[in-house]
Amino acid sequence: MAPNDKDAYLEFKASSRLPPHYEHFNPFIYSLENSFPLIRFGQADHWQASLDAQWRFSPRPWVPESLSWFLSPWTLRRFRWLQICLGWFFTTMGVAAVTGIVHRE
Repeated sequence: MAPNDKDAYLEFKASSRLPPHYEHFNPFIYSLENSFPLIRFGQADHWQASLDAQWRFSPRPWVPESLSWFLSPWTLRRFRWLQICLGWFFTTMGVAAVTGIVHRE
């Protein structure tokens, strides 16, 4: 994961540290925010999968080669899209169930 802000991204990539004013990444809140479309905590606005395109093709030394695709930014972006779509689907179905549009027979 990498910061969305250009200056914060450059500093993060160069030194692996965030600027003092930048919001820290919380994976639980980020996932929660992407799963429920009506909830916004700001994580998705400040963080995204790394912009480093080479990460998709070259595994890191600490990641086994067989799992490098699973942790790649490419896979994380697709997972986020799936999470958002499923969040909208389940939210819509929940609202429909609560309002009585969907009946159980």
